[in-house]
Amino acid sequence: MTTVIVAHRHLMVRQCLEFRLGQERDFRVVGATDRLEDVPGLLRNSSADVLLLDLGLAGDQLEALLDLSRRRPKPRLLVLGEDFDEEQRKQYLCAGVQYLIAESDGLEALLVLIRKLAADTSSSSP
Repeated sequence: MTTVIVAHRHLMVRQCLEFRLGQERDFRVVGATDRLEDVPGLLRNSSADVLLLDLGLAGDQLEALLDLSRRRPKPRLLVLGEDFDEEQRKQYLCAGVQYLIAESDGLEALLVLIRKLAADTSSSSP
């Protein structure tokens, strides 16, 4: 079973993601927050396999991603945003993000990427 933390700024979206992920046999949401500063503690307390992170959270997301990518075990990072230009894509990928997905790509595309992350054991190697 793949454990997931959902970090999203909007309560309704966060709850929808939690509900939808909870309907899948292979996913279990082990934490949720609307605050970027809560993410390290949630990761520490849950050892989640995947972190789904909304770029709209208040705070310095790029710095937070760099910090998260230095953690051991390294979390598998999936970033959700409105839209990404090429420069942003490069920055986030260099900061340790495995996948970027636009909110407009839809929930099914998000589920596919979470499954890809869960199957990719190399993304969490030290």
